[in-house]
Amino acid sequence: MIKHNSEFVLLESFQPFPQRTSSLFSALQTLFSFLNVNADFDYLLGISGRAFDLHIHPKGVFCEGPDECDITHFKRAIELNGYSSIDNITIFKEHPLNDSNTFNESIKTSIRNGLPALILEAFFPSWGLIIGYNKDGSFTVLGPNEKVEKKEFNEGPIIIISKSINQPNRDLIIRENFKYLIKQAYQETAKMFWSTPENPYMYCGLKAFDFWINHLEKNKNIEANEWCYVSLVDSRYSTIKYLETAELALDNEQQDKIKRLTQAFKQIHSLLSENLSTFKRKPNKQSVRNQQIDILKETRLSENKAYSIMKELIR
Repeated sequence: MIKHNSEFVLLESFQPFPQRTSSLFSALQTLFSFLNVNADFDYLLGISGRAFDLHIHPKGVFCEGPDECDITHFKRAIELNGYSSIDNITIFKEHPLNDSNTFNESIKTSIRNGLPALILEAFFPSWGLIIGYNKDGSFTVLGPNEKVEKKEFNEGPIIIISKSINQPNRDLIIRENFKYLIKQAYQETAKMFWSTPENPYMYCGLKAFDFWINHLEKNKNIEANEWCYVSLVDSRYSTIKYLETAELALDNEQQDKIKRLTQAFKQIHSLLSENLSTFKRKPNKQSVRNQQIDILKETRLSENKAYSIMKELIR
C-alpha cells in the first residue's frame, strides 16, 4: 500500500524480516511478501542455489558472507520469480541524497511504482529496504528491527528491481531449473575456488571444508568460526525445505533420488545442529579445536555422500 501527501511518499504493510543468517535474502523475503510473491526464505535460498553452497575466504573464515557475496545468488532468485534488476544489479556508492540526480530519482520512481529498493545499510548493520522518501530529501529505510530516516547513505550497494514478467508458476520453475541447479551445486565441489566480481577468490564445496579444517589444525586466527558454522546450519536447513518442495513438483522417476538426497541433508543438518554448542566456544584451546575438527571431518564425509547422489541426478 502506498501512503502519500505533499510531505512524503511511504510504502506500508511489510511483514517482519525473518531472523536468518543471510540478511539479503531475509530482506528479499519481506520484499516479495509485500509484492504478494509466494517465495519464502528457504525457497529463495534453494531456487538460487545458495542453500547448497559453502564458500570460505582465505584471509579469514567467511562462510556464506559477508552478505555482498550473495549478490550472484540474489540475481538468480529475483529472475526466477519474475523480476529483474535495473542495469543488471545497480550498485551506487557514496552518493549524497540531497542532490537532484539520477540516483535519487531512480529510487523515488521505484517507490512510486510500489517497489522498495534494497540497501546494505551500516546503521543496522544488514540489508534493509528503502520504503519511502520525504520532502526534505531524506529516505525511509526499513531494517530487521526498526525504521530510520536517512539524508545520506554510507558506502554500500543499493539494488533497484523491476517487474519483468508475470509471476511464474513455482512448480514449472522448479521442474525447469532443478537439474541445472543440482549440476551447478555438484560442480562447485570439484572446483578449488569460487569467483564472482564481488568476491573473486573463495574456497568452495569440499575444498572449503578442507581449508577450514586445515585452518583449525594449524591454530590460525579464526575470525568468524562460529558464524561460519551457524550459517552452514541455516543453509542446510534451507536445502532440506527446498528439496521437500521440489520433490512434490518433480516426476516419479526423480522422486526416489530426491528423497535419498533430502535424507542425506537431514543427516547433515542433524549432525551440525547437535554440535552447535561446540562451535559457540572459541577455538583457543587444543581440546576445543580437536572437537571442532572432528565434527567438520564427519560433516565433510556426509556432504561427499550427498554429492554422490547429486551426481546420479545429473546423469
